[in-house]
Amino acid sequence: RTWKCPAGPPNPKVWVQRIVLWHDIAKEPVRDVPLYRGLNIVWSPVGLGPEAFTTGHAAGKTLFCRLVRYCLGEDTFATPDDTASIREQFPNGAVGAEIRIKGNTWVVRRRFAFPQDDRAIKAESLDKLADDESTAGFEEFMSTLEGAVFNSDQVHLLAEMPEVREPWKFLLAWLTRDQECRIDGLTHWRHPESNSYSPARNASADTRIQLLRMVLGLYPMRAHILRKNAVEAAGRLKTAESAKRGIETRFFSLQAEIAASIEVAAEKVWPPPMDLLQDEEKA
Repeated sequence: RTWKCPAGPPNPKVWVQRIVLWHDIAKEPVRDVPLYRGLNIVWSPVGLGPEAFTTGHAAGKTLFCRLVRYCLGEDTFATPDDTASIREQFPNGAVGAEIRIKGNTWVVRRRFAFPQDDRAIKAESLDKLADDESTAGFEEFMSTLEGAVFNSDQVHLLAEMPEVREPWKFLLAWLTRDQECRIDGLTHWRHPESNSYSPARNASADTRIQLLRMVLGLYPMRAHILRKNAVEAAGRLKTAESAKRGIETRFFSLQAEIAASIEVAAEKVWPPPMDLLQDEEKA
């Protein structure tokens, strides 16, 4: 049998095509990193001298990845200590990105020391991002980003998941897992030591796995309805069992009280003896 893959879309729904880093936004960027569709490898060169870094550690690979996440909406770009140092050293520093969303390019810039100065506009290049405009564009960018990856049925399903308040950040956590979580399980995406404050950290494993099924197309509306009915039935069963225990407690208390008042064993009170039922005077 010959297998044939279906034709896919001409572009990914979301991809980052450029990252720019400024020590001071009033000056030229210090890093301009183009990214490409497919596999991009971030690596650190081996030092040449005996005092140079030779292991590749502490070279900034994780920080680079977190800056990408920051441009995609995550609340932090480093641990608290590193954040404080970066803000002290580069008070006017920032990171920017050119991000393709369903064939359109958005440009984003986020400051290190001024989170309230997030900017984004729909444009082909970061050069179009002027300081005197686009101050209200970041929320629109985030809304566009979320709308690109969740369809209307998924939005309806997500609205009924109380733990999921920022769906895109859950998906971002899954797609960009912390390196400390690489072998900790399918639904462990953000490590506490990263101090990312991602909402995915506080959600239950069941919520995270349901979100995965949803975005992979493995959790249709029919499955959601069946699951909801099962949860409601389980709730009704739990309520009925609780009521049953309460009735039994009251029944055994009354049984003991009656037995004590007529001075017989409790098991003789109920069910009542047949002769007791038949003899009205004894009853």
